[in-house]
Amino acid sequence: MAKGLDSQFARARAAEARGDFPAAAEIYYAIIARYPANVRAQQAVIAMKQRIADQSGPAVQQTFLDLLSAYNQGRIAEVLEGIEPLVAAHPGQPALHNLMGAALLAARRPIEGEAAFRRAIALEPAIADGYNNLGNALKDQFCFDEACVAYRAAIHRRQDYHEAWNNLGTALQALENYGEALAAYDTALALKGDYADALNNRATALQEMDRLAEAEAGFRRALELDPARPPLFSNLGECLLRQERTAEAAAAFRQAVALDPDYADGWNNLGVALRRSGDAEGSLQAYERAMALAPAMAAVRSNRANMMLDQGKADEASLDYLATLEKNPQDTNALNNLGAILQDQGHFGHALMLFDRALAIDPDFVEAQVNRGNALRDMGWAKEAEEALSAALTGNPKVAALWSNLAVARQDLGQTESAIEAYTKALEIDPAMSEARMQRLYQRAQLCDWSIYRELDAELALIDAGKEECASFPALGMKDDPGFQYRRSAGLAAKWAKVPAEPLPASEDDTDRRIRIGYFSGDFHDHAIMYLASGLFREHDKSHFEVFCYSSGQVRHGVLRDRLIADVEHFHDTLEMAEQDVFELARGHGLDIAVDVSGFTRGNRTGLFARRVAPVQVNYLGYPGTMAAPFMDYIVVDKVLVPAEEREHVSERLMVMPGAYQPNDNSRVIADSPVTRAEFGLPDNAFVFCCFNQGFKITPREFDIWMRLLGAAEGSVLWLLVGNQTARANLRREAEARGIDPARLVFAEARHHGEHLARHRLADLFLDTFAYNAHTTMSDALWSGLPAVTRLGRQFAARVGASLLTNTGMEELVTTSDADYEALALALARDPARLAALRARLTANLPSAPLFDTVGYARALESGFSAALGRQRRGLPPEDFAVAPGRVVVPA
Repeated sequence: MAKGLDSQFARARAAEARGDFPAAAEIYYAIIARYPANVRAQQAVIAMKQRIADQSGPAVQQTFLDLLSAYNQGRIAEVLEGIEPLVAAHPGQPALHNLMGAALLAARRPIEGEAAFRRAIALEPAIADGYNNLGNALKDQFCFDEACVAYRAAIHRRQDYHEAWNNLGTALQALENYGEALAAYDTALALKGDYADALNNRATALQEMDRLAEAEAGFRRALELDPARPPLFSNLGECLLRQERTAEAAAAFRQAVALDPDYADGWNNLGVALRRSGDAEGSLQAYERAMALAPAMAAVRSNRANMMLDQGKADEASLDYLATLEKNPQDTNALNNLGAILQDQGHFGHALMLFDRALAIDPDFVEAQVNRGNALRDMGWAKEAEEALSAALTGNPKVAALWSNLAVARQDLGQTESAIEAYTKALEIDPAMSEARMQRLYQRAQLCDWSIYRELDAELALIDAGKEECASFPALGMKDDPGFQYRRSAGLAAKWAKVPAEPLPASEDDTDRRIRIGYFSGDFHDHAIMYLASGLFREHDKSHFEVFCYSSGQVRHGVLRDRLIADVEHFHDTLEMAEQDVFELARGHGLDIAVDVSGFTRGNRTGLFARRVAPVQVNYLGYPGTMAAPFMDYIVVDKVLVPAEEREHVSERLMVMPGAYQPNDNSRVIADSPVTRAEFGLPDNAFVFCCFNQGFKITPREFDIWMRLLGAAEGSVLWLLVGNQTARANLRREAEARGIDPARLVFAEARHHGEHLARHRLADLFLDTFAYNAHTTMSDALWSGLPAVTRLGRQFAARVGASLLTNTGMEELVTTSDADYEALALALARDPARLAALRARLTANLPSAPLFDTVGYARALESGFSAALGRQRRGLPPEDFAVAPGRVVVPA
């Protein structure tokens, strides 16, 4: 043992000899800690301290005091310049090392500061301040566990050290050990009741624990003690913001910047509060003031970008996010938000890469997990999206947005029941999610779960009171109310209305050239829209019109798609193109008229129309109703669809077709292979009522009538095209509840289109739905020679059946009340001769019916487009007008 101690004393003396007093002291104190009675070590420490004192005269003490004064005045560069040579000349003074460490911390050099504090502790291990300072250096390096050890060492040496108790609380809080953190703050406050720092820190911990009322009280108590400190007002403001008390929060932030006009954090927070209160101009001014004060402050640029995004200024927002990432590539919020912009613009691959980067930095970043799932969906990878969102939920089961987006992915996969379960989970967590609530209603309607109608008004009220605008399409089948549908569309359009329109290029001198029409759709494949419009694209007059088609749909194959590509001069698949690129592409084509064939349905490119992709913009066919968007000039309708009393609920000007608004292809082939009722499970001699509408269109209102018809028409059956087994079970149960044998509901399976048309001939009468009529489905029936009965409603979607029957010369099958609808259907079921005569007349009408005059329809639509463009070229605003059929005159 003696030999070992001799070796340690030798090393200590060597350190002293070269002037490394901290190293020597560390060895001596280590010996004393192990052998407290070791006189030799104790005497060595006394001798070393005397030697140090002898070397430190009054001049050194005065220099130290001058540097300490400079430190207290914030002149850190001056302190560092003076302290370094002083420490080099007098390395045995712990006070010098402490001051040097403090200056290094202030200069944001915590690693060097830690080393300085460790030297001070080595020279004087009994002094608590050294350990407290060391804890601060470790905390600045995010070494919170080690910082806790240092603070506890300081407290061990001085139990009443309130600053160390407070600092221990901050380290424990950083470790999310809130219970011990609060206990540490309470001890600090017990030692010093008017300790504003501890009150403030305790309040921030309570805020992180969502104990906002207690946190607010703590901040206010701290301000009573120290009313001139700007960060305390800022912290109070953040607490008020968390409580959605934006006006009070803004007032607190204003007090912060009034106390210190150069307080960048305060200006940034004021910008956040003003943005939330709707003061965009004030918010922008606050952010710009913060940026001027702290150009490197990434949070300000990110917040300003968020505000730009609110205003539809995606390009400016992108620049701010990029600037943020240039200064801090690890800023996950900027990565996520920039990814969201790129996703909205159609850069799905780039967006996915940014979400992955954000998640590599923070695997639990919920917003990035949600957006990543959405990006996968947008790329057509619904299965991968479902898997990614399910995996994210294992670690974050209480995040409503994850459940909601998982539901959408399952919806895309046709997993209706499990989609409903996921929407329900989302709403249990966040009842204010309007989109989830609306989509859950829609999915339940698809399953013919009519319990929704008992709670519909209450559910719609919750949707209106929610925190977001939601899709308008699902509501079309729930209520026949034009005002209600207008408000749904207007809420959705408001997002796009914020997007500034791009100035139109100067008009071309060559007005003799062909009119250029661009059709934009997500349904350019074997879809209901294309079964209707295929003939239009084939019959467009290429001598007067140059047709461009821009496809944004995920389905990139099919007979009708191939036919479209062959029929039009220009076809562009834009699914994987960013919105800006599509906009530039279409603008480069010099379109005169842009036609939105999607409206508010999946695959839309509404943003292009918001930016004004063409001088004339038309809402057409895909969405059966107004878009309520100020950037849509016209909607194609006919004389039936928009009655005068409902005109106020359509924002677009009306382009009223001379025949039906709906195109049809009179070359559609009906399979000529023989079909029998037995092949489709239909009784040979029974009357067959038929409705091939989707399940969501069928409501108790129609079904009650249908079941009464089955009851009145002995042996009759109802033939439906509802594929989901749960929906079928629900309909059977509803039939039985109305006293009808469920076996009298016969369900058809999907068939090839030609065979589907042919099987209509097995039915006797098509029964229409009410709020959302049969559209393509009724055209299928009529083209196949099957008469249909409809009930004229109020809204666009509820009047299409009447339009189609009127334009096939079958107006007598249009009724205006539920009672008349039921009476007519029953009368026809009981009068085979009358029904046969109607059927024969329908068949005779088909070759000349306006509904199936494909060429005539094309000429009329071209005439309407030509007239609308003529008004625009003459500088006139859009107006309602009736389209005149006949030869197209290209406007000058």
